[in-house]
Amino acid sequence: MRECYEALTWIIHGFVVNNSGQLMQHNIDDVISYKDFLKMFATDEETIAKINALADGDCFIHGDLHLENVMLDQNNQLVLIDMMNVCKGTELYDVARTYFLLSYDSNIQRKYLEKMGYSVEDIMPYLDVILRVRENEMSCIYWW
Repeated sequence: MRECYEALTWIIHGFVVNNSGQLMQHNIDDVISYKDFLKMFATDEETIAKINALADGDCFIHGDLHLENVMLDQNNQLVLIDMMNVCKGTELYDVARTYFLLSYDSNIQRKYLEKMGYSVEDIMPYLDVILRVRENEMSCIYWW
């Protein structure tokens, strides 16, 4: 099972990074900045300052990329679902967020970063902010 999970993780990011999926059919200005998304859940000035210090970026990013948000269509093509966190920003934010979502297995996290060409140090400022806002983000999601 673990091997399947790891293989799918590499496929997912290969799909997003190399093919861009259907996201590229849309105008980047039509989506919220990931910084504005994070600020919705920030509760203190220090966190807001840390968010403001992050790079802006102009990539389409999924914002919730994990295996449960990837499906195969009838033609065995990968399809990303759960697009409610799509925003614009830097790839480092999306990599950090996926790394965070893989926290159940440090070996998979390490291999994921290796495959993506980043280190923990590269994504640490993003992880810091993700951890600071995560509790508030989850309480809003479960409120629905």
